[in-house]
Amino acid sequence: WELIAKASIGYHDSLGSNLWMHLRRGEVMRCVPRENDDINEVWLSDRDRYSHAGLQSEQRLTQPMMTVDGKLVPCDWDTALSAAIEALKEVREAHGGEQIGALTSANASAEELYLLQSLLRSLDSHNIDHRLRQLDLSDSHRLATAPSLGGSLASIAKAPGLLLVGSHPRHDQPLLGHRVRQAWMRGAVIGSLHSVRFDCIYQSQWERIVAPAQFTGQLAGLLACAAAATNQSLPADVAALVKHHGSTGDDAETQALIAALCKDGARILLGDFAVRHPQAALLRQLAHHLGAVTGAAVGEIADGANSVAAWRTGAVPHRLAGGEAAPVAGLDCQEMLEQPRRAYVLYGAEAPEDFAQGGAAVSALAQADAVIAFASYNHPTLAAHASVILPIGLPPECGGTFINAEGDSQRIAGAARLPGEARPGWRVLRALGGRMDLPGFEFADLESLQNRLDE
Repeated sequence: WELIAKASIGYHDSLGSNLWMHLRRGEVMRCVPRENDDINEVWLSDRDRYSHAGLQSEQRLTQPMMTVDGKLVPCDWDTALSAAIEALKEVREAHGGEQIGALTSANASAEELYLLQSLLRSLDSHNIDHRLRQLDLSDSHRLATAPSLGGSLASIAKAPGLLLVGSHPRHDQPLLGHRVRQAWMRGAVIGSLHSVRFDCIYQSQWERIVAPAQFTGQLAGLLACAAAATNQSLPADVAALVKHHGSTGDDAETQALIAALCKDGARILLGDFAVRHPQAALLRQLAHHLGAVTGAAVGEIADGANSVAAWRTGAVPHRLAGGEAAPVAGLDCQEMLEQPRRAYVLYGAEAPEDFAQGGAAVSALAQADAVIAFASYNHPTLAAHASVILPIGLPPECGGTFINAEGDSQRIAGAARLPGEARPGWRVLRALGGRMDLPGFEFADLESLQNRLDE
């Protein structure tokens, strides 16, 4: 009776599972499932159920900090914001806006992502990216405006055939694993291509456990078998790829998988490992050709809680908010690490843990003249390299808009108490943009900002 229930969502994968937070005087005491047949039914992953304990971590940042004489010292918000603005202005005036880069977590709200890219672009920089864990970004300009699951989450449970490429859903998206199990129990043929044999809650009739370097060969070989089985000829360029890379044998399991993928409702899903693969663009290309041959829908399991929103709001170097091409493409994450910038805005990301090239990330931050960090937790890299640290809240504390892998937009209200002097990220970004007299930061409250996003 002493607890208050507030509706929220999980933010530890891209499904956006619905849940209830039970709070006592602003502190989250527990999280329980909130029924939603389209997403999580009546279930909740352990991560989403128990991660609220981290809200009370001793490592939470509770006040702004800035570097003085080589040491981080606490300061007030006015001083911290002034220092951040001065650092960004100095780099822009001395070296140009292109020497500023933003590296953001894909777990930030759509409101934060939109304001962050607005801030960067108002400073004449298109160097912003959320794809910190991806190595191969060579096909960015050919991709859709945002990753797509290729259909609804619920429809996976009814698929007659599923091919999982580099996906371990039981770990990466536990409730997606539940949907795959439902499909398997209905008689679906499951195919799995990975580098490790995991303990799964379903059985894969077609399973290839190979070194990462052999992924393209296995997928190209499967494409060749599918083309032969369906009496289809491949375009010359695709046929050349298959001839160069193909290595899958044509056996009974392969034929069973191809037959299942040719049925209505079949799905090919690229998981976290495939998206982060050094040849992700080629894997994506082969998967789409396989889908074209078999008729199976091809989907990509979005990385992070809000990467779909990051794409849609312009938190990528080559697209503006809404998916419009940027007038000048900026540097992507890997390019910003290979060609270090003079100043970085680090938003909710921790180096080296959140980066595919963690060592390069730490090195780039160390070389920068200024690192403006928006962070919720203290971290050794911030202590060593941050010029200014601005403490921001987490989704249960601040709310915001999140778009899941299926493309469904869900808006939640902040309910938990912010620690110390921490503030919602959108408020801090608004304060920065407002003090710098940048366009687009004139809104009065969160509702006004959300109305702009809805337009």
